[in-house]
Amino acid sequence: MTTIIANWKMNGSHSTTEALLEGLSPVLRAAPSGCEVVLCPPFTLLDSVGRHLRGTKVWVGAQNCHQAREGAYTGEISPYMLAESGVTHVLIGHSERREYAGEDDALIAQKLQASHKAGLKTVLCVGETLAEREAGQVHAVVERQLKAVNATHFASYVAYEPVWAIGTGKTPTEIDIASMHQHIKSQTGGIIPVLYGGSVKAENASTILAIPAVAGALVGGASLDIDSFSQILHAAYQINNA
Repeated sequence: MTTIIANWKMNGSHSTTEALLEGLSPVLRAAPSGCEVVLCPPFTLLDSVGRHLRGTKVWVGAQNCHQAREGAYTGEISPYMLAESGVTHVLIGHSERREYAGEDDALIAQKLQASHKAGLKTVLCVGETLAEREAGQVHAVVERQLKAVNATHFASYVAYEPVWAIGTGKTPTEIDIASMHQHIKSQTGGIIPVLYGGSVKAENASTILAIPAVAGALVGGASLDIDSFSQILHAAYQINNA
């Protein structure tokens, strides 16, 4: 199975989302049964995206959640609330959450476990910064991130996102991607699909998805462009049917 997850981040209004989904409708409805497609819009668009996708094979995911089931946590949303609203997947530990919201491994572990218990498919994001890569700590950093949250028991997917590649247009070499994905698989017993994220775009999607250890992609900015995301999905469908 090839999995493509779109992370819209803090982008989109009801009007722009309607236009985007209408433009993507033909390729979304063409998703083969063996290819999993998930759209992760901002919280305010979860309901409208979910309604638009009814009758398709495409799922709705959230970009984050709180670790508690309920309580006095103003501005937060629990994984149980997400599940009740029809959300099936959730991103946990994205590098932007780690950097801008100060999320550390301990908090990410709590969110991962809570989401798993709520019945959501969890997408654990891991990856190194440029400084960590230049210091030769790539494998050590990712290994720590996996072990600290007990990924083998609570992650449905692992998304490897080299932080220095996100939104920069830069990507690691095919050899680097294959090596890291193999390392992650060795750390998780080979039972968790490993997705690649970090400047995935129409121009490199086929190449990245063809790497044997890559089970799919976590797509950022390119998922907001009809032509680019359509090409990425077509590349995934071809790989899946090969």
